[in-house]
Amino acid sequence: MTAKQAEALLEGLDANQRRAVQSTSGPVRIIAGAGAGKTRTITRRIAYACALDVWNPAHALAVTFSAKAAAEMRSRLAALGAGEVRAKTFHSAALSQLRFVWSSLTDEPFPVLRATSLPALSEAVRVVTNQSDLDIHDLRLINSEIDWTKVSLIAPEDYPAVCSATGRIPPAQLDPVTFAKVALEFERQKGALGEMNFNDILLLVCHILQAFPEQARRIRRGIDCVTVDEYQDVSPLQHRLLRLWLGGITEVCVVGDAAQTIYSFAGATSHYLLDFAREFAPVHSDIVLDRDYRSTPQIVHYANRVLDASPCRDDYLTLVSARGDGHPIRPTVYDDELDEARGIASRVSRLVSLGVRPGDIGVLARTNAQLVPIRKALADAGIPLTVRGDRREAQEALSAGDLANARHAAYAEDDAAWDAQAEKDMDDDGSDGAEDQRTGGAETGVSGTAGAGRPGGASSGDGATGRDDIAPSVDGGAEDDAPTAAAADRRMERERLITELLDTPGAVAEGRADPGSVSLSTIHSSKGLEWRYVFVAGCADGLIPYGRPRSDAEREEERRLMYVAVTRAEDALFPSYPKGQSTAPSVRRPLSPFLRGM
Repeated sequence: MTAKQAEALLEGLDANQRRAVQSTSGPVRIIAGAGAGKTRTITRRIAYACALDVWNPAHALAVTFSAKAAAEMRSRLAALGAGEVRAKTFHSAALSQLRFVWSSLTDEPFPVLRATSLPALSEAVRVVTNQSDLDIHDLRLINSEIDWTKVSLIAPEDYPAVCSATGRIPPAQLDPVTFAKVALEFERQKGALGEMNFNDILLLVCHILQAFPEQARRIRRGIDCVTVDEYQDVSPLQHRLLRLWLGGITEVCVVGDAAQTIYSFAGATSHYLLDFAREFAPVHSDIVLDRDYRSTPQIVHYANRVLDASPCRDDYLTLVSARGDGHPIRPTVYDDELDEARGIASRVSRLVSLGVRPGDIGVLARTNAQLVPIRKALADAGIPLTVRGDRREAQEALSAGDLANARHAAYAEDDAAWDAQAEKDMDDDGSDGAEDQRTGGAETGVSGTAGAGRPGGASSGDGATGRDDIAPSVDGGAEDDAPTAAAADRRMERERLITELLDTPGAVAEGRADPGSVSLSTIHSSKGLEWRYVFVAGCADGLIPYGRPRSDAEREEERRLMYVAVTRAEDALFPSYPKGQSTAPSVRRPLSPFLRGM
């Protein structure tokens, strides 16, 4: 690519976007607000640096958080002449690296990759507690909590102290000490079965980069520069992996928005984004993209107002709309959730009758349970729809009125979605090792590592107790095909995850849904999507914020969820709330505190 062609990559960019693209030397931080052209900017930055021969595209790594986002990034980079750049998720990049060095570390076969290992977890619970009748719902909650400890770099032996210090409550009525014993036994059981889960991949690569210099050199040899998208959602484990990838180099660019951190329950934290200038000092460029090209001034003002009362306001951008004037925003009050569902369906029908494409309409709610009556009302009105985030276990918990379990279930569903998306990423990745990744999934009869899920060698600087064993020592997973109850359970679990992935993807990239159907989604599942017309249902105290947040941090996460919901809208926003409940007419709900005074 000529210098003239490189200059063409700057066309159509605003001043801050142009500065970001031209900042080809790291460290670089880009704070990019909703609708600010983030993906366009970072892909052009990568292509620009490659075009000027500042980077070798074969040694450039771009990391994001979902397979769809990675695929979109690869597509854009290819169109810009930088198709050699590897755009992957953390899990996919680490899996390729793990496969690359595995044979030089051990003669044992590569582990079986499982989205979840519920039979192994069930056996671990039985061994530790003598309980053999724990239902699958509780097992999923325990699995989710174990994943949280891993991404948070919390060793099992440290878990009781963390619970004592933070008030964290283990799931399934386990006490912290018993939970820690279950977590340790779970790793032993997975080792015996030759299995590893997705976060084990990251832990193993971290350990290899720390403890095996030759293999670390081979991995780092292919990485000259790293770009990390959605940096506000990195976990301590992912941050640790990033630092280990970099080694001593400073060619790193991170992109994110602290106001869109909505996965703290799964270990994500905006700390690393906010602390980047100190951690990587001196920073070469620190750039803010605050012009929202997506939403009207009314929507942007509404979004800013959601954040204005936050005690963390200084951590968040104040967006400025780049669009012309739009529609006013007026919350609608309904008698109860059934009345609200019918009202939303009526207004959606009206929009469609006026010529609006159904695919330009999104209906969002905080919880899965809120989606049920809305889904029925839309179906009764004959409106085609696509459902996102409609998982059974969370609905059942909410229907039972068990708030604590509902919260755990909501967390578990997002972790399951994360793992299911990562599993699909192993199949869909278009870069090196793609075929191996496909055959490294659930049906491959290869063996695993004892203690594969342990963060071997993780430094105490990230809050982990170092555990440095990587001991592949077990036989293959051929028993998976045996006609046993455990094998049947595994097959059913894989089918459940595949069905969830196909029906209700939990991690989605930028773009639109089916143009012929209205999207019905939880707010979490709407992240990265946008619609011309957005209805936000259930904007009531007790629904958002959900229940009674146990801490200021949880309340702040709920505020950010509201912000994300508002910023999904391009042309018009229709917030609403039910002042009562159909099942408890005497109960009255006020408007969400995040919208009061608007």
